[in-house]
Amino acid sequence: MSDALSTPARTQLRVSVLVKEISTFRSIDSEALFKDDDGPVPSKELYFPVIDRLKFADIRIVGSCNGLICLLFGWCIPVIMLWNPCTRESKVLPKPPLEDHSLFCPFFGFGYDSTTDDYKVIVGNFRGISRIGSGYEDIVLYTVITGSWRKLQRLNHKLFGYGCLVNGALHWVWLLLVIANKLMSFDLTEDKFHEIAYPYYPIPIGKYRYLIASEGKFRNSLFSYSRGPGLEFNMWVMKEAGVEKSWNEVIKIQREVLPVPADHDLLWSPLCISNDGVTLIIVRDAAAYDDPWFLTLYNPKEN
Repeated sequence: MSDALSTPARTQLRVSVLVKEISTFRSIDSEALFKDDDGPVPSKELYFPVIDRLKFADIRIVGSCNGLICLLFGWCIPVIMLWNPCTRESKVLPKPPLEDHSLFCPFFGFGYDSTTDDYKVIVGNFRGISRIGSGYEDIVLYTVITGSWRKLQRLNHKLFGYGCLVNGALHWVWLLLVIANKLMSFDLTEDKFHEIAYPYYPIPIGKYRYLIASEGKFRNSLFSYSRGPGLEFNMWVMKEAGVEKSWNEVIKIQREVLPVPADHDLLWSPLCISNDGVTLIIVRDAAAYDDPWFLTLYNPKEN
C-alpha cells in the first residue's frame, strides 16, 4: 500500500489484550489471562508517539486489524490516528468532513478490505430532533490507499459506538430507545450496510424499557450479548456469517453467580474466551464509585 502504515506478517500475530493505563498502553497475551496462577499477569509496555495537542486521557480504541490499531482522541470533534505498535509508526488522519461537528450520537469503525488490500475508517453522525431515532446518519469513509474521506449514502437508522470487525464486515447494534432488536453490518468490500436480525430473547422483552446489548468477536464468529430481564447475562454466537437462523445461545449466567450484592446494578461485557469456553468478563458495579470496574472469569461447566 502506498502512503500506508506497514503491518506485521499475519502468521506472526498473536491474540493480545490491549490495556490503556494512565499514560501508556500495555499488551497482555490473552492465553496468560486464563492460566491457573495467582501471580500478576505479565504484560509489555508499548511505545506510543507523543503528539502535541492530543491528550492521552482522551484516547479511545476504535478497533484493530492485522497489527494496526485505530485510536480516537476526543468525541465531539474527533481526531483519529492509525498506530502500529510493532513498527512504532503512526498517522493522524485528516478531519472527517461531517456536516455538523457537534456530534449527537456518533459511531465509528475500522477494518480491512482484503480484495483491495486497503484499511478503512468509517464515521457517522446522527442528525435528528430526538433520541427515539427520528433522523438519519451522516456518514463518511476514509481509505488508506486514497488518503482521503468520501461521503456515503445516508442511513435512516441510529448507530452508536465502535463497530466489531468479523469476516470482512463491521457490526453495530441499532440504538433504539426501548429495545435493540437488530444488528447493522457494513461490508468493507461493497461499502454497503445490511440488516441482521438480533437473536430471539426467550422472555418477551417488549415489557421492559431497556435491554443492554452489544456485539463482539467469538472465534472469528459474530456474537451478541445482553443483560435482560432478571439481570441475567446471555451470549449468542452466529455460527454461519450472515445466516440469521444460525444464532445459538452459548452462555447464560444468572445474576446470583456474581460475587456482588443482589441490589447492585451491573453492566457486563465479555473480553475474551478460552478454547475451553471460560469467559473473561468486565463487570461494572454502578454502586462502587471508587472502583466501578472489575474482571471475573466464568466457567460454564462449573457455573
